[in-house]
Formats: sequence, structure tokens, C-alpha cells
Amino acid sequence: MKEKIRADIKQASKWYDEHVFDEIGYENPVPFKQKIVDIILKYHPALKNKKLLDIACGNGNFLQFAESFFQTYGVDFSKNAIAIAKKRCKKSVLSVSPAEKLKFPNGWFDVITCLGSLEHFVNMDAALDEMARVVKPGGIAVIHVPNSAYLVHKMLRVKDHGQINERMMTEPEWRAVIEKHLRVVKCYKYNTRWYTQLIPKKYSCHFTFLCEK
Repeated sequence: MKEKIRADIKQASKWYDEHVFDEIGYENPVPFKQKIVDIILKYHPALKNKKLLDIACGNGNFLQFAESFFQTYGVDFSKNAIAIAKKRCKKSVLSVSPAEKLKFPNGWFDVITCLGSLEHFVNMDAALDEMARVVKPGGIAVIHVPNSAYLVHKMLRVKDHGQINERMMTEPEWRAVIEKHLRVVKCYKYNTRWYTQLIPKKYSCHFTFLCEK
């Protein structure tokens, strides 16, 4: 595991307000967003139009897409991120909240998504506990995280993603963290660019874990 934790929740929230969400923030490509929706609905088609919570929703780029498929909710600990998300996500219920302390009742959601964010949380176990708490029995969570063994990063000697708190792990290491809280049903590989698609899962850019409560 590669780990760099330099800030508590309050400090990290301020950092994201100032460095990431002062204008717009990161945008996931449409094929990625469609892949996440497909993973959910191919596994459990009856989840269409059910309640989905995107944790660390950022500027709402996934939520805006997901509004066509689910009843969408989003939380982020950056107030600037939520302000941006409210401008683009017209059907979603949005609020400022850290992942480690969600303001929802037990079993409120059918689907949880956490896409490229778990690795930045101050307390991953607390956040995963909250995911398991607010998802319904039999509900699912989709968690997208980076691979510390990513081949391209090794070749280019890239050590981190430039954020204040971050971790990168191998698939077995991520499984060990997640499965303390949720059951992993399947792990998919994800490579960002067309010319990296043939990289095998062990050395892929990211992992997408489909989990069940």
C-alpha cells in the first residue's frame, strides 16, 4: 500500500475548496459513467429508478448522468463542490457532509456509489461503516479505487495523484479493507485510455468493486 495522509477532515475539506472545486473540478468521461450504471443495472435490473447515494459526489458529474436512471442523492464535504453540483444536478438531493458521518437513516438507499474517493478519506473504515449502515439489506455499493501496481505509473515513476490525502493499493489489499464492511461480489479492471485497455487487471489503472450488504 502507498499512503499519504496529511490532513484531518476539516483541513482536507478546506484544501478541496481551495484547490479542486474553486472552479469546476474533475470530470469523468461519459463511457466511465455509463459503465458504472451498467454494472449496477446488469447485476440487479430492479434497481432502476431506486434511491442512489453518491458519496463524495464532487461537482456532480456522475450524479447528473445518473439522474436519468435513479432517484439521486449526493454528499461531499466540500461546500464549493456542492454549490457547483446544485447548478448542474436539477433532480438530485445534495448536502454537505463528510463520508465518515452521513446524515441519513439506516437502510435508506438501494445503491451507494463512491467513485475515486475512498482512497482520499481520512478514515476509510468509518466511511465504509457508514456505507454499510445507510444501504438497505441486499442493496449494493460500487466503489472505484486506484491500483498501486498500475503499469503506466510504474513506467513513468508516478508516485501519487497530487492530493492532500491519498492511498493506492493492489486488488487483494483493497479487498481486505472493503470486505470488513461489505461483501465483494466482483472486481472489474478499469483503464482510462483506449491504448491501455489491454493492460491486465493486476496492473490496471483502477479497480471497480461491486459489493453487496
